[in-house]
Amino acid sequence: MLKLVPILILAAVAAGCAYAPPIRQGNFIDQDSVSKVEKGMTKAQVKFALGTPMLNDVFHGHRWDYVYYLQPNNGDPIQRKHVVIYFQNNKVTRIVKLGMKTPQEKKQS
Repeated sequence: MLKLVPILILAAVAAGCAYAPPIRQGNFIDQDSVSKVEKGMTKAQVKFALGTPMLNDVFHGHRWDYVYYLQPNNGDPIQRKHVVIYFQNNKVTRIVKLGMKTPQEKKQS
């Protein structure tokens, strides 16, 4: 019985030390930063507002993809955000936001 006590104590301590950090990948994207991007802005202005895009395909130079993925370790749902910015003649022509709430949706939550 005395040999079992240290093993149980060690198991209890080891169980308390098991920490799994949240998994974050991609560009951190928040509504405030994305709202600064407007049609007509240059690529340099977009890069200043959002940073370097996660995906910058050489075959589709007119499109920048900003992707964010967060898998929390506390049981909260996985967050996926994706912003696609389209350019023509070095100017923003279209912004597509996927997985981001509008200000009205945020107020309702």
